[in-house]
Amino acid sequence: MSDQKDNVSYVNQAVEDLFNEAKECRVKEIRKELKVQVKNLMDRRAVAAKVLANIDREVLELKITVAQELE
Repeated sequence: MSDQKDNVSYVNQAVEDLFNEAKECRVKEIRKELKVQVKNLMDRRAVAAKVLANIDREVLELKITVAQELE
């Protein structure tokens, strides 16, 4: 009977260890995926900042042109 309890305990511990290992692997995968997504968002943010800077420059140029034409 004691051997059976030991076997059950061993199997339960092995299952728990495997579950914890799988969970750690999944956490690592999720972190990798998040790092890639954050990098992509930062790249897109940089592009958006450049686009906004170009729009601001074009608006300023238009304001100058309109002011010159109104003189």
